[in-house]
Amino acid sequence: MNGLMYKKNEWLQNENSYAISGIFFIMYKVIFEIAYIIVHNIYYVNESAVYGLEFNAFKYLFSYIILYICITFLPKRLNKFSSLISNLLLCFIMIPILSVYALNDQSTICTLMLSFGFIIQCLIITHATDMKLKKIVNANGLVYVVLYGIIAILFSYFLVTKGLPTFTAFNINNVYDLRSTIDLNKYIAYLFALQIYVVGPFLICDSLNKKKYINLIIISIIQTCFYLWTGHKVIIFYMATVVMIYIISKIKRTEKIIIITLFMIIILCISYALLASLNKSLNLPLSLLVRRAMILPAQLKFDYFDFFSSYPKLGLTGIFPTWIVDIPNHYSATSFTYLIGDLYYHSPQMNANTGYFIEGFARFGYMGAYIVFILMGFIIKLFDAFVEKVGQTIIYPLCLYFFLAFNDGFLIDELFIKGKIFFMVMILILFDFKQNRNFLKEKEKNKCQMYSQYQI
Repeated sequence: MNGLMYKKNEWLQNENSYAISGIFFIMYKVIFEIAYIIVHNIYYVNESAVYGLEFNAFKYLFSYIILYICITFLPKRLNKFSSLISNLLLCFIMIPILSVYALNDQSTICTLMLSFGFIIQCLIITHATDMKLKKIVNANGLVYVVLYGIIAILFSYFLVTKGLPTFTAFNINNVYDLRSTIDLNKYIAYLFALQIYVVGPFLICDSLNKKKYINLIIISIIQTCFYLWTGHKVIIFYMATVVMIYIISKIKRTEKIIIITLFMIIILCISYALLASLNKSLNLPLSLLVRRAMILPAQLKFDYFDFFSSYPKLGLTGIFPTWIVDIPNHYSATSFTYLIGDLYYHSPQMNANTGYFIEGFARFGYMGAYIVFILMGFIIKLFDAFVEKVGQTIIYPLCLYFFLAFNDGFLIDELFIKGKIFFMVMILILFDFKQNRNFLKEKEKNKCQMYSQYQI
């Protein structure tokens, strides 16, 4: 009887927790929509396809129904990476899509397709069998050689081709001009992408985990030099995010703190924009986080849906070598990301890239729209296993932003062409974090023994 009462109380506690989470996500959507209206007032240009405000009452109410359904399917296993990343994807990608759908009168079919795909991803995460990873020891030296080798190659390349870094990129208004001067060959570009998203963040996490603060400072200086050479803001943002999430991951209830932190940052962006409404240049936080990282990718998903409904095969260009499958391009081999930038934003120089939510449809149409969601579901499950292997203080700071970056990146490209996920997976499989921790404990133990002998 007591056991039944305990289970009933636990069930009621979980139900209350889910109800509170649902209220939180609804509040989050309301706050985000206020941010959208502020962005519209600041950045909207007449006849522009983006940041428009064409309120549709039916779609607005329907968007909240869809949100409620998505919330009910969220993974509900506590202290799991998959649950945290699903909640963040809801906040960072799904809610912006629903808000743009309602406030800018976008396609209902596209919204239902993306929502159903997200639900399928959640079902995969919830019901697929947990993965187990075997330990591989004595590979740490090899991992360090590869990582520092990549840093040495890139640092030497930029030093020879660009000279000493200047402070031009510290003025954020100059970064786009700086990027336009960068012309990397494909091998250096490949290594540089690994450096931004895997090598630098991993070494920062490793230094924090082992409390090697001199290493941390050196790696941070190297990352800053890469930013000064190239003007890629993601380098600095990723560094700050890794350190912040590492600190949060040491605290209990990490998942709730991270979600609430994102919520508070958006509120601060809105407040700052309202206070600084007389000076557009002071709206930078709102512009970078809400406008560029959330609203624009959401709008682009609807643009991609519209574009590839008319050109269904064009999304296959670039996946297969032309000697295997030659996909005709009616636009003289111009990348479809630039075509969309030209057609929808009247900016032929705009690389209008967006994330994995719409990739399946862009590549393979309606039937293929859910392939990417299924793939992502299994990949997220794999990283649950990595948390069990190496701990959340490594995986959370290293991988949370990496997965959120898929709001602007394609998963199939990543898996079969760019290779960042494969590279990160290989490091996490080969590297033995416990070996490092045991070594540190042994070192501290020897110090204590030496100190005791000295005292005697």
